[in-house]
Amino acid sequence: VTLRGLYDFAVDEYRLPGSPAARIRIRRPRSQARIHALTLVELRAFLTSADHAGPRTTALAWLLATTGIRISEACSAHINDISDTTTEPWLVVTCKNSLRRSVPLHPGTWTRLQPLLTAATGPLFATRSGRPLDRQAAARELTAVATAARISSRFSPHVLRHTFVTLARHTGCALEDVQDAAGHANPATTRAYDRTLQQHADHPAHRILLALRHPDTGHPPQPGPQVLTATEAAS
Repeated sequence: VTLRGLYDFAVDEYRLPGSPAARIRIRRPRSQARIHALTLVELRAFLTSADHAGPRTTALAWLLATTGIRISEACSAHINDISDTTTEPWLVVTCKNSLRRSVPLHPGTWTRLQPLLTAATGPLFATRSGRPLDRQAAARELTAVATAARISSRFSPHVLRHTFVTLARHTGCALEDVQDAAGHANPATTRAYDRTLQQHADHPAHRILLALRHPDTGHPPQPGPQVLTATEAAS
């Protein structure tokens, strides 16, 4: 941004014919809004509800919830993209920019995929005509599962991806491991999910509030989560 501004200044003030930085694409900062994800209780309810749906919907729900892949990656997957090794089965998915990555299949997911593996080739999630299930139809099936699970918050297939990354970070998975698992090109994308885990006591605004409410001792508030009393929180 600084280099671009320098060239723009030269164009305006010194009549430079043009700015060589004019076509540089600037990545916009990601929204600071909290990313919506299911709680662990909601995720359990969702998967329980999925087990009462048809085999295709059940397998799709478990695949998205336990791997964090995009709905487009699931819908474009083929049966021969699965590698059943001696240790555990893996699914190779095609990501953005035609990149490919492998994701391990959870034992519960692998079990629920079995009814879909009757053929050697073809779409993993197919319609009755044998065509790949499209994203819109998949979204309708998964939304019906969420409704049956009484998940009142807004839901879309991407919420399952948000949930996977959020819970992975919450359980202590390293940022780079979650980034690789999710197929994020930029670690900043993965870090955005950390904000959904941020507790009230960890927010800088809370630390400032503590400093204002307590007598000045000449020292900043001690690091680490601080808890307001009920009286302090209400005032």
